[in-house]
Amino acid sequence: MNNTHTKIPASIIVRMSVVVIAVSFLPVLVSGRWNWWEGWVFGTISLGSFVIGRILLVRGNPELVVERARFGQQKDTMPWDKIL
Repeated sequence: MNNTHTKIPASIIVRMSVVVIAVSFLPVLVSGRWNWWEGWVFGTISLGSFVIGRILLVRGNPELVVERARFGQQKDTMPWDKIL
C-alpha cells in the first residue's frame, strides 16, 4: 500500500457533502411530508452507507477520492461525458 497521503481540498469535501445529503433525503424533500419516518430512515441509511464507504476508500486510496471528485475538470474529458 502506498504511504503517501494526498490532501483533499475542503471545497471538494463541502461540495460532495451537500450533494450526498440532498440526494439521500430527496424523497422526503420531494414528498413534502416531514413526518414520513420511512423517508428519514432511507435517507439516514443512504447517508450512512456513503460515509462508511467513503471512509474505507479514503483509508485505502485517497488519490481515487480526489480523482472522482474532480470529474469533468480534466482537459481530456469528452463533452458528452461531462453531461453524463
